[in-house]
Amino acid sequence: MKLQFPPRRTAIDLLDRITDLILRADRGQMVTRKRLAIEWGCTPRAVSYALVHAQRKYKVRFRFVNANGKVGYALESPGIFDLTALRKVKR
Repeated sequence: MKLQFPPRRTAIDLLDRITDLILRADRGQMVTRKRLAIEWGCTPRAVSYALVHAQRKYKVRFRFVNANGKVGYALESPGIFDLTALRKVKR
C-alpha cells in the first residue's frame, strides 16, 4: 500500500497566506495562529513560518495583541506591499 501525502504548498500559496493575513490585520480582524491554521488547512507551525517569512523577506511587521478582550495579530507595517493595491486585488 502506497502512502498518500497532501500536495506540497508552493511559493504562491505562501504569498497568498501572507497577503490574506495582511488584509485581515489591516481590517482589524484579530486572528490567532490556531484560527489561521484551521482556516488555511495547515499546522500552527506553518502559520508561524508564514509570519517569519513575511518579516524576513517582505519586511511585514505584525504584533500580537491581547487587550480589551481582543486577541490576535495586528498590522504594524505592510512592508513592501501596497495596501491600496492589495485591497483592490484581494476581496
